Amino acid sequence: MSRAWKNLAMVLCGAMLGGTGLAMADTDIRTGLWETTVSTTIEGMPFAPPPMTFNQCLTKEDLVPNTEPPDQNCDPVKYDISGNTASWSMRCQSEGVTTTGEGRIRYSGDTYQGEMNMSMSGGPMGEMKMKQTLSGRRLGPCQ
Repeated sequence: MSRAWKNLAMVLCGAMLGGTGLAMADTDIRTGLWETTVSTTIEGMPFAPPPMTFNQCLTKEDLVPNTEPPDQNCDPVKYDISGNTASWSMRCQSEGVTTTGEGRIRYSGDTYQGEMNMSMSGGPMGEMKMKQTLSGRRLGPCQ
């Protein structure tokens, strides 16, 4: 994968999955070590970057995976948990690039499915619209 695509993938995942500090309400969302796979499609691109997979310990205080790179400056706009669904919107700034997006994850026992729709402007590739599909599975307790 070229350096430009790696940087774009990190920005996308960081923007999409910035830390939330969500509190667990009346849900059956299970905390623990989760594996997340993120697939991205970019409007107008003839191919998609390869999926990215990572592991993270999700706690009662932080139910949305966080892969925000250190150079990201993301601000939460809205966070909500309703039943087994966590939803959020955010805005990120990094080196003149502005990324906005809305996402949702629906937990179902030891798995989840979700998506994030994002718009990026100010980057070297111009305005971009992206859709990310998330899938997760619980691996066990946090270590």
